Amino acid sequence: MRTTCLLFAVLFGVALLGVAAARNDAPLADPKLPQCIVSLIDDVEVPAQEAGQLMVVEAREGRSVEVDELLARIDDKLAQNQKRIAEFEQQAAAEEATNDIRVQYAQANAAVAKQEYDNAVEANKITGNAITLSEVRKLKLASTSADLQISQTEFEMQLAGITAQAKAAEVDAAQTGIERREIRAPLPGLVTEVLREKGEWVQPGEPVFRVARMDRLWVEGFIRASEYSPAEVSNRQVTVEVALERGRTERFPGKVVFVNPQVEGDGEYRVRAEVVNKDVEGQWLLRPGHLAEMTIHLDEQPAAAREPPRRAARRPQ
Repeated sequence: MRTTCLLFAVLFGVALLGVAAARNDAPLADPKLPQCIVSLIDDVEVPAQEAGQLMVVEAREGRSVEVDELLARIDDKLAQNQKRIAEFEQQAAAEEATNDIRVQYAQANAAVAKQEYDNAVEANKITGNAITLSEVRKLKLASTSADLQISQTEFEMQLAGITAQAKAAEVDAAQTGIERREIRAPLPGLVTEVLREKGEWVQPGEPVFRVARMDRLWVEGFIRASEYSPAEVSNRQVTVEVALERGRTERFPGKVVFVNPQVEGDGEYRVRAEVVNKDVEGQWLLRPGHLAEMTIHLDEQPAAAREPPRRAARRPQ
């Protein structure tokens, strides 16, 4: 009897080990994270860079904009005039730097002065002291001065060239001043708020618009640390399902971009995915504040690791 019981116990233990081994070898089910929160990746205030009066306000709330699209313009008449003045001065300096008429005149004058000096020297060789020594010295000085005038004129041309470069820099600075009075979209997105209207005065750094990026959003949820390790879910592809109006559902692709290493008091840690939104007839289907269910696909190869996130969203209640 004892032998029979012992044999039964051994067989039962082997069976349990077999079941445990089968469970360990079985593939993990794709985790489903309910009650995930949808949030914005980029939601920025667009400020004025210069003080002045808003002369043009192009963007309105609800308008989709591309990166660098003009949203508004501050009064730039002074900057435009400064640019025109700098352009005229640059043109004048450039003309002076390339105009060699004065050099030609200096060279011709130097040739005449040298010829007069040479004639005086030659005359004294033939007729003795036909020309006084004092007069010869004056002719010599005039010839030397004419040669130096050539160098001076060439130097002034070079200086004009440097002045033209400086004026070109002033033109660039004036153009920068004009561009700094143009308020442009820093990213593609949706204008969600217009904070200043045409005719109002703005100061540098004062927000004028708020622009939110809608083509990609974050979806965050929590997963149990006892069931899945961060390595198993990190950088995996995901599918996000959202309930829309009248019982309709929509699915969105994405991938995990961040796994919080901290396990919270309830034994869960936070997972964030970046999801591609859908635009239907000018309206985005996935919106910040939506609750969603996120499925992480463990059987797909992880994507390349991304840099850490810039901010953390709060866990939905």
